[in-house]
Amino acid sequence: MECEQMHKNKTGRFAALLAALFLTLCAGAAGGRAAACGSPAWEREDMEQGEVSIQLSVDGVVLPVLWEENEAVDGLAALLEQGDVTVQTQRYGGFEQVGPLPSSLPRAEAQTTAVPGDIMLYGDDQIVFFFGSNTWAYTRLGHIDLAEEALASLLGAENAAVTLSRVDGESIPEGPTA
Repeated sequence: MECEQMHKNKTGRFAALLAALFLTLCAGAAGGRAAACGSPAWEREDMEQGEVSIQLSVDGVVLPVLWEENEAVDGLAALLEQGDVTVQTQRYGGFEQVGPLPSSLPRAEAQTTAVPGDIMLYGDDQIVFFFGSNTWAYTRLGHIDLAEEALASLLGAENAAVTLSRVDGESIPEGPTA
């Protein structure tokens, strides 16, 4: 009976988290960036058939991401041609989740202030997901288009499993999945 109650509590918390995520898609403007608010890759009209995109999920929840157009993201897409990559991340400094990629990516570091939702490359093989802010030299990879509260809920735990996958334009998912 106690185990059954624990399962119900976990299911309820997961459902509440999903609801919060989808209700906050447009709540947080991405710090002045041209974020694809409410239009993740599977809804974007500008995505050409056959165009390659990268899908990101945290602990099984697919998130809307606006990826940069740079050599590091191209390198990440090339890495994902070999298959999905799941990065086991750890919370660091109370403002980010960081974890190792299986290989190096091209980098173009610049001193920048990361804001909640930013995805950065630290060095050439550490991927960083921000739920707070920090100033350091990073290579910008993209931005998760969620409100700060939803990001903190997803990324604020001690650890997270972040999965990166290639999504071809012909097989773009119809909507968010969990």
